Amino acid sequence: MKIAKNIFWLFLSAQLLSCEKQSTAPAYNEDPVIEGYLYAGNTVSLRIISQIAVSGATVGAGEGIDTLRVFIDADSSSHLLTNAGNGIYQDSTLIILPGNEYKLHFKYKSKIVAASTIVPSLPKDFTQSAAELSLTKIEATTTFTPGSFQINDPIDLNWENTDRSYYMIVVQNTDNRPELIRDTTSARFRVANFRNEPAIIDQYQIRDLQFQYFGNYTITLFHLNEDYAALYSSNSNSSQNLTNPTSNIINGLGIFTGISKDTLLFKVHKK
Repeated sequence: MKIAKNIFWLFLSAQLLSCEKQSTAPAYNEDPVIEGYLYAGNTVSLRIISQIAVSGATVGAGEGIDTLRVFIDADSSSHLLTNAGNGIYQDSTLIILPGNEYKLHFKYKSKIVAASTIVPSLPKDFTQSAAELSLTKIEATTTFTPGSFQINDPIDLNWENTDRSYYMIVVQNTDNRPELIRDTTSARFRVANFRNEPAIIDQYQIRDLQFQYFGNYTITLFHLNEDYAALYSSNSNSSQNLTNPTSNIINGLGIFTGISKDTLLFKVHKK
């Protein structure tokens, strides 16, 4: 099956699908958990899993549910998704289009589970002030003389946001074995990827100290619905939170939302 393999998917999988218990969950009620992200330009792929009772009033994520008849309605047509195992449902013929509405529905334990979303428009006029940056390799033996340390101008990212919607920037190193810029950096801070929180913004600055590695990068601008921003916020303090008070799922937990994106390339050279 085709699964989105970007940091978005990884982050939200950790948020929604953790099997660890957490203390603020409601009583176990067997409602299914939906992990559904409709990316503009991609085909449909989503996951449905069960809840499990962990202890007391806490709940966790169970196994994928593979016995459902899952439908997505789009453009006056109803599409029956194909089960690929492990709770994954897909349709390789249904291409997600920006601006379109998609409705999810299926029956689970005598309840109708339903949700709908409108896919955001593609980001418009996404630009960067520079496409590359040169930095000095810093090792434990590196010495600096007065004036040898140069602060580079930040990379300015800009785009149009006339409707005041939510955006998020994700910067990701695409090299297989990138070289560390500062060997003195503590291992806990050696990250190849970074991002901002979803916000109503039309610009963002990247500073040279945010880059921990040389190499090739993608800078991806995600155009988000408000429900994703709410999910990000509600889960920011716990990676075990299966409950989402802002969930748009009727008779279920999780999220069913549309996402669009645009990507720029960037490179960090060694001086």
